[in-house]
Amino acid sequence: MRILFVTFLMVSCATAWSQSPAAYHVFYEFRYVRDLANKAQPYTADMVLTVGNGSSRYCTDRLFTSIIRRKKAQQAAVAQASSGGGREITAVGRPGLSVGKYGALLDEEIVKDHQEKELTLHSMLGVKLFRVEAGWPSITWDVQDEKKTIGPFNCQKAVGAYGGRTYTAWFTTELPFPDGPWKLGGLPGLILEAADQKGEVRFSFKEIQKNTDPDMATEAIWNPTREVTSREYRKLMEAYTKDPVGFSSAQYPDAKMSVRNLDDAESKSPVAKVKKYNPLEL
Repeated sequence: MRILFVTFLMVSCATAWSQSPAAYHVFYEFRYVRDLANKAQPYTADMVLTVGNGSSRYCTDRLFTSIIRRKKAQQAAVAQASSGGGREITAVGRPGLSVGKYGALLDEEIVKDHQEKELTLHSMLGVKLFRVEAGWPSITWDVQDEKKTIGPFNCQKAVGAYGGRTYTAWFTTELPFPDGPWKLGGLPGLILEAADQKGEVRFSFKEIQKNTDPDMATEAIWNPTREVTSREYRKLMEAYTKDPVGFSSAQYPDAKMSVRNLDDAESKSPVAKVKKYNPLEL
């Protein structure tokens, strides 16, 4: 049986670098038709964009809540250990894969540094973390006159192309951050809603919270050491999405994979596989 160490979390969740203090947490619903053979059941996830002065972090709500909580607990454990009261804990078990009712979960974290024009993507594929130094998204937006209200904010329409898709976005200058969900941004205000013209990708505003934690920043949550190129990552993502259990088992061939369905803990059904993969970036 393979030995897994709890101290792994201390490494994988360490921050890569400090970013600016968080100003707001913006919550979105992400809907994505990733299986063209099953358009009626798009992949859906709640996402959080934490924005500050010149930087941001975009990740799943699950990662935002659970990892931040764990990070604080780890900091307390480190403080206790430094005072002589701590001890290293070793856990014995088997690698675990979390999935949803529509298959593989997309556990990605995107950190943007607007001052340096750097975008870094961290991703958990199977049971391993990967780091991708992606290029800065250059989007030429056509800002239009059409306006509408989203939540409490007055928004304006813009159309731009990125990653092989054309997006219609709605941004508000009432939140003067040139940012948005995922890799979208570059407008004179925060993007609250965006959808591609094929109807396959959509980011919908849910709510916004002003940050009240002085220690909360836009820093990276994960700090993976496995670096891959954007091209390599797209191939890995496709393989993982099509067969998450097979992909993860290949990472630990000598261990039996434990699979947990976060949408249905009692589910004994085989993990759903994507038949006709539709990449987010074409």
